[in-house]
Amino acid sequence: MFGRRRSPQHDRAARPSRRKRILRIALAALAVLFVARFFGLRATDRTAWPAPAPGVRLEPAATGGRIQLIDPAKADAILAALPPATNAPIHAYRVFQAGGLDALSPEERAAIDMRLDCDLPGIVDWEAGAWPWNGFFGLMDNSLYAPSIGFAPNPDGAARYAEMVGRFSEAIVLFCYCAQSGDLGAAFKLRSTAARNLVAGPLFHGAGLPGRAAALQCVSLLCRETLMACADWPVAPKAETAQTAIERLRQAESYIVDCAEALREDRVSILAAVHAIYTGEGGENLAAAAGGETPQGLHGFGGWVVRRLGGTEEATRAHLDALFSRLIANAENPYTPDGLVAGLPDWCRLKKRTPWTRDPVGSAIAAAYLRHAIVAAAVDPTLRLELRAARVAIALRLWKDAHGGAYPATLDELASGEKPLLVPADFADPFAPDGAPLRYGRDGDGWRFWSVGLDGRDGGGARDAFTAPPGADTSDADLVFTSRERDIRRAALDAAVR
Repeated sequence: MFGRRRSPQHDRAARPSRRKRILRIALAALAVLFVARFFGLRATDRTAWPAPAPGVRLEPAATGGRIQLIDPAKADAILAALPPATNAPIHAYRVFQAGGLDALSPEERAAIDMRLDCDLPGIVDWEAGAWPWNGFFGLMDNSLYAPSIGFAPNPDGAARYAEMVGRFSEAIVLFCYCAQSGDLGAAFKLRSTAARNLVAGPLFHGAGLPGRAAALQCVSLLCRETLMACADWPVAPKAETAQTAIERLRQAESYIVDCAEALREDRVSILAAVHAIYTGEGGENLAAAAGGETPQGLHGFGGWVVRRLGGTEEATRAHLDALFSRLIANAENPYTPDGLVAGLPDWCRLKKRTPWTRDPVGSAIAAAYLRHAIVAAAVDPTLRLELRAARVAIALRLWKDAHGGAYPATLDELASGEKPLLVPADFADPFAPDGAPLRYGRDGDGWRFWSVGLDGRDGGGARDAFTAPPGADTSDADLVFTSRERDIRRAALDAAVR
């Protein structure tokens, strides 16, 4: 009457089948949601790449619109002229930078001299050119001093280029040591000449943003040593020698490759990498640069997926060309913190996902490049700031010796009189939105001046972004230069030792 009752065994057997049906329904629903989401992303990504900026030249100016890939033979020659990279007396270098020659113990001097593999009298024989690095700096002066040509580090020769950049900083420290070991007045001329030649040489022309960053690292060492020497040398250089140094530092600034041109140079390197990724041609060089396996082009399942999504070398080139045209157009405007990516989609500001559903290769390359380019956009004004700070420091020292040991009340006094030491452009703040001069003040018996820094706002020079500890918030910090920088470095070194 009431029907047959199901046994417990039957209920237990039915439960797994119900769970399977529920699981299949859930998976089907997820698949539908995924497909809907994917096609929604594809619809969005159809217009995610920026439109090309009208009237923007994409080819670099050097070598008639072409940048040559770095010559491995010349790169090897430069590397051979540098001292070996092993067993560097890092502590002795830091002591020298913090305290100058007088701070070095006999053992520390011996460590640096051994690094140079020569006796100190041979190092300082500048006029005769008898010092052992004459070949290196002759190569830098003669082979590298040619702004009309340039090197692209990618993909061929990228590993060599990276090694050269890494070794140049050490070379510059040793150069500063040699300069300060010799005639103090001549050292002004030597450092300013090296700064000019480093900025002018094709080692930093054609290398795009990495070349500019390397130039900043090396030139900053030269400029800071000049700044500190101006404050702590007991005897000032002759006025004519100092004026020559000021003029060469001014020339160095005139040779700076602007950010827009550096972006054009990077585009050449990136498109070469794109070709290697899609075709495998030149892939061995790309692999050597990255330290990975040689790409064979987009074959197999990965290539099938990229092609199904619409990825082709032509499409990737078109997307990257459009992106670079917009970056170049922005770079030709005065620096602002977000100016390089102004007007670009949010994904170009690294705030949203990339349009990978339309161009996986181009999206990955663009994201990796923008992550560094946004930061590197500040290199140009920072490099100019360092070169101007060195000029101001030399002029302040000359003023002090000509005015009874007193520094001027304002920087304007350095650009006044019948024979001004500087022109107003020498102390214009490259980070100031209104082109205002560097802020300046007396600091006891010394001086300090500062730039408003990356945020473009004057914090009164209260906090220095240069000396802020790692990880500290420097959003409201300025870029401060002081006659007491040697003391600051010495205190930092003592703290590190403790």
